[in-house]
Amino acid sequence: MNEFDVWFSRVEIPNKKKLEILSYYTPDRVWQMDRAELNHKGLDDFTITRILDRKYRDNVEEYYTYLKNHRIHLMTLKDYFYPQKLMDIPDFPAYLYVKGNKKILEEDSVAIIGSRYCTSQGKGIAYNTAKQLGDKNINVVSGLANGIDTYAHTGSLSSSFGKTIAVLANGLANTDIYPQENLKLAKEIVRQGGALVSEHIVGTKAKREYFPARNRIISGLSNKILVVEAGEKSGTMITVRSGFRPRKRCVCSATEE
Repeated sequence: MNEFDVWFSRVEIPNKKKLEILSYYTPDRVWQMDRAELNHKGLDDFTITRILDRKYRDNVEEYYTYLKNHRIHLMTLKDYFYPQKLMDIPDFPAYLYVKGNKKILEEDSVAIIGSRYCTSQGKGIAYNTAKQLGDKNINVVSGLANGIDTYAHTGSLSSSFGKTIAVLANGLANTDIYPQENLKLAKEIVRQGGALVSEHIVGTKAKREYFPARNRIISGLSNKILVVEAGEKSGTMITVRSGFRPRKRCVCSATEE
């Protein structure tokens, strides 16, 4: 992590555009370009304006220091710990913010996902399956949402060896955590050797449109996906569809709403 990566991660342009730019230039080189050079490189006016916008360039050192002080790691594509399996998904994140144990992102893991409005049966399936996986030293990935996600995380935390990864649709500051009632759970995930993961900068609040993008990361970090109670058109099924990639997957449906 360096200050130029911190700056470029903050620039609000589509992730695909960042990947395109990073395939040709380093962030420090982009920082040095003026409007004429950026235009010559074929970038559109919207992207150029965002790259040159002072609000992303100001306070970079302060933001960098905040990340260091709060032990939030900004993971780049060249980072040793950037999970290679994440590159299987379309539009893989150009940057990942990670709080906690970044080493586990490449380990074997199973996503347990499902409805926020789950039944008692669904809660039991999520909790007990996560615990059994953890007892076998298999990590659990979920989204920290109410319902199935919460029981998947807590089941993993109750196991003998397992760790859990929460992929968020918001930043990693304590005040960003969504839902806020799961802030204690988020802290416990980190304390027990798990990780919080997000592609959003610190200070980003959860928005409806961020959740589908979050779900592709859940699928990318998981070797298998277990669905516990999900509507046919739910965000959970977006994660499942993201899971069908050349690398073989096992997608199971325990119960369905």
